[in-house]
Amino acid sequence: MSLEIITLSDPSGKATAKVLPGFGFNCYSFQVDLDGYSQELLWSGPEFETGNASASHSGIPILFPFPGRLGGTSMEFSGKKYSLSMAPTDPLGNAIHGYALDRAWEVVDQSAHHVVGQFKASSQEPQLRDQWPTDYLLQVTYTLKDNTLHGEYQISNPSESTLPFGLGLHPYFRVPLGPKGEADACTVMVPTAAMFELLDMLPSGEIIPVSGKTALNASLPFGEIELDDVFTQLVFDEKGECEAKIVDDASGRTLSLTFSKEFPECVVYTPPHREAICLEPYSCPPDAYKLEEKGLTTGLQRLAPGQEFVGTMALTLK
Repeated sequence: MSLEIITLSDPSGKATAKVLPGFGFNCYSFQVDLDGYSQELLWSGPEFETGNASASHSGIPILFPFPGRLGGTSMEFSGKKYSLSMAPTDPLGNAIHGYALDRAWEVVDQSAHHVVGQFKASSQEPQLRDQWPTDYLLQVTYTLKDNTLHGEYQISNPSESTLPFGLGLHPYFRVPLGPKGEADACTVMVPTAAMFELLDMLPSGEIIPVSGKTALNASLPFGEIELDDVFTQLVFDEKGECEAKIVDDASGRTLSLTFSKEFPECVVYTPPHREAICLEPYSCPPDAYKLEEKGLTTGLQRLAPGQEFVGTMALTLK
């Protein structure tokens, strides 16, 4: 597979980013020059930019129209059942991460320091229309400014009926953050008070307080955590933003991930290779449809015809 690589450059020359429109519009590289040392902040597999790697295991996969797992390979909405056979599945037989992360997107605007991509089911892959209640238009903008990568994620409903969806971002952050530190000594902080109990990797509906090796609000060493969990009750500031951090004291660097209130959940995942950690803003927890059947309010979106949803994210190396 031959894929076009779009390279963004910050006007000040401090940073570059790379995006693969033909493979999920994945921003798989974000490199920042700080104090004379250029650091790659995103982890990606060696074959990723050729398309010969898992779409969900590198860079910033975009998870839509559902983030994480849905139990089984079908979903029900408004009394109708939909097959999810064109979505990836996990080893337990659950559909996972939606349709947008491994398909070709259309680039609709581009400059030296920003790029805009769109994914519309009816246009780019019409076969997907039977696998979701309505059509949808997902538009993502990446912009570089100084040492910050900005992401804007806009969902539009171009159909004549209600669009249900969830949106997730799945960034792989490389550790350590500089030439002197060690990955295990980096600390991870997510301002969260609670997490979902998981049964066979799906939320049971029970919410439990964080403690011990899940107390990310207290900052935990990367070497002491092994997680694939869904955190909730996040703390947002007066601007409606939540900030998670990776701190590398040996290199004197902090990677800040801020995201808007449209993402009230955060999945934290430590890949087996231990070269990265995933801090994943989600607009709703996995399997949100079944959680709502149990009476939980999940953040599952329902857009009326013509409505829009916009969430934002920013990555900054300090």
